[in-house]
Amino acid sequence: MATLKVMGLSEKRVTASGDSYPACFQSNTMDWVNLLPTDQWKPGYLFIDPSDPQEIAYGKDEDGPDTIPAFKISAAIIAYIDLSEYSPTSTDYRYSKQEFKDALINTLTRKILSLQGTILLKRIYEREIEQIFKGYSIKEVKGQYLQMPYYGIRIECEITYSGRCIT
Repeated sequence: MATLKVMGLSEKRVTASGDSYPACFQSNTMDWVNLLPTDQWKPGYLFIDPSDPQEIAYGKDEDGPDTIPAFKISAAIIAYIDLSEYSPTSTDYRYSKQEFKDALINTLTRKILSLQGTILLKRIYEREIEQIFKGYSIKEVKGQYLQMPYYGIRIECEITYSGRCIT
């Protein structure tokens, strides 16, 4: 199985014509990268689409008397992948899709935040591209990227993390 390119936190960017798209700033090119469906990153990519506001709670620091802030955000984790590149030996993309979804959920809930925060998965969208890229203009996306073997998934969640865990 291949590994996705993790793009990080996205921001909403707007073109001169008024269309919006999710983008991540790439420090190596000093430019914004459009994250609408593409085959630019094989086998695929993932980004976090955060929502405002962030909630702040304070808890006791285990190392001393000070309180440390904890942040809770609502976010969507969006992944877009070419299943033929993700699982090149499989020709039945229904199984590749489920395998990818299971691996993604397992990674999110058991590996990434297990020591530094919590994640509460709330909703999954995977059937309509308008729901996966909710809040963005998708009319520019070519039809080939909206059908098999391409697959997109949006996992809406709440993430809670300590102020010390941000890197």
